[in-house]
Amino acid sequence: MSSDESEQSSGDEESEEEEEGCAHLRELQRKRAKLYHQVLVLTLALDPEPKCGPKGPNIKKALFSWAAHCRGLTPEQFKRRYRLSPQAFDALLARIRLHLVPSDVRQASRKGALIFVIVSSTIDERENHAPAHVSGTPILAETRLAVALRFLAGGMALDLSIIYHISLAEVYSTIWRVVDAINGALVVEFPLGDPLKLAQLEREFRAKSCFEGWEGQVGAVDGCHFKTISPGVRVPNPRSFFVARKDEFALLATAVCDADRRFLFWDINVTPTTHDSQSWALSRLGMAVADGELDSRYFIVGDSAYISSDQMIVPMNKPGGTHFDFVQSSNRMCIECAFGMLIRRWGILWRPIEVRADRRAKLISCCMRLHNYCIDSRISEENLDAMDGLDAMPVPPDGGTQERWVKTPRFKDGRPVDFLNAGGGGGGGAAESGTRAGLLRRVTEAGFQRPPRRPLPGR
Repeated sequence: MSSDESEQSSGDEESEEEEEGCAHLRELQRKRAKLYHQVLVLTLALDPEPKCGPKGPNIKKALFSWAAHCRGLTPEQFKRRYRLSPQAFDALLARIRLHLVPSDVRQASRKGALIFVIVSSTIDERENHAPAHVSGTPILAETRLAVALRFLAGGMALDLSIIYHISLAEVYSTIWRVVDAINGALVVEFPLGDPLKLAQLEREFRAKSCFEGWEGQVGAVDGCHFKTISPGVRVPNPRSFFVARKDEFALLATAVCDADRRFLFWDINVTPTTHDSQSWALSRLGMAVADGELDSRYFIVGDSAYISSDQMIVPMNKPGGTHFDFVQSSNRMCIECAFGMLIRRWGILWRPIEVRADRRAKLISCCMRLHNYCIDSRISEENLDAMDGLDAMPVPPDGGTQERWVKTPRFKDGRPVDFLNAGGGGGGGAAESGTRAGLLRRVTEAGFQRPPRRPLPGR
């Protein structure tokens, strides 16, 4: 045998040995995998709930049931938690339900299970039928609305995720889904071209005025700052939203309300350092009034920051106008009280708003629409001071402030003194308007006098 043939035979033997070694290794791996599988099956049989998984402890979560949740709350507790009575909650849900239920139930359930979403008119009818919310099932419309209302009432997203057993991402998705639905369903519009509604507004103001000769008022206007964090790079000039005299970032809302403190119009389109008169002049309603679209028989009242005109009645701020200013102020306070009720009811406005900059006006608008809805539903404001029962509001460590506790807003006679845009102005020094002169003449001829000042306690 030649040397070439011997080398070839030795090479064949080596390749055969390698193949046998590989086959043996594969057999060992197969046996090891089989053994591992048997051990795993035995472990699961003995302990069907492993104490630890690849992402941490496997904790079995209790199922959330909206029906059981409602059964555990009295009507008063329900209102304190969601700021609405159970009946008002159901009525609101009926108006926005179609925006909250999934369009594709199979996709929402992920597992393809057949889920029946019970559509009923009251909470009582759902107690024995509403399915519990479990992983792999659609979130009920009731739960979505509850999450959003609790967030607006001051709840933290992390806490809501735990309470309602949904992910943090789904909490935020739910909040904006409900906010958009409410902003679309609860329409608010000043009745500029509706003579019947304007006449009704005028009658309501006249009926509640301390002076029966006060005729023609259809609204009260003022501005209010809502604290925010810095808008960051989402706006061209973040510092334009910083109010130096209050040492805070803010949004300015200019709003008009009726005699029942229901918002009829608001505008959040100017920077917070804009003067009240300029903010009103740049608003859609302000421009319409300036163009003469409001019936000349009617007017709106404002404080001294606004410019006096036939359809904007401001205080005189003169020694001879004391009694007139008292009547004008008493008819203007409804807008200040409206802002106070708004802020006191919705706890998210107690602290700087931390949502994305382009969503802040949308969130404030939702709160204002819900404020109107509460008034329409005759939800009492008697217990607003006891809504949360504390003089200070707890803020989690990640709440955006360095303090553990943030004091609740200060109020005086129902007005939020920390929030109102009390910028001084020369409205009282403007040229005298014919409408204001007529009202002054009526007050003087009727002999109306402001009540004497009550002495301060202890004096």
